[in-house]
Amino acid sequence: MKKLAVILIELIIICAYTAVYVALTEKFTLTNVLVGFAISIIALLITRKILLTTRYANSFTMNGHYIFFVFYLFFVILKSAIFSLSYIFTKDIGINLIEYKTKLKDENLIIMLANAITLTPGTVTADIKGDTIEVMKLCKLCKLDQTTGFVKIEKILKRMEKTT
Repeated sequence: MKKLAVILIELIIICAYTAVYVALTEKFTLTNVLVGFAISIIALLITRKILLTTRYANSFTMNGHYIFFVFYLFFVILKSAIFSLSYIFTKDIGINLIEYKTKLKDENLIIMLANAITLTPGTVTADIKGDTIEVMKLCKLCKLDQTTGFVKIEKILKRMEKTT
């Protein structure tokens, strides 16, 4: 039964990768779907064999925290886009290099935090060194604390860490 669940999860991942490939190529044809499916299988195999030390299905368990995280991240991206646009249009802008020390222990969740930071407009993750994430951030008054958004995202990820 557990093997069937792992196969089902991997099939869902392959279908999601294929959907992303078809969306990016903007062609919904049988050939394009098959090429996307083949690339997805190769990407999954490479990820599983080379990049991950444990099986992908065992690296986290899907729960309500992940669903909440996706919706919250979408909200943060929209909010950050509005602030970034206001900085750009007023030309009152600066760039700040922030070293953010996370309290997360799970490497996958640290990477999720870094990716979430990069997804928000006006921020780019420059480097991850253990539990420290280097971030370049657009800011209006660079003297203010620039990590409040990171802390809120990290709180959600911390809850996920407790459930795994």
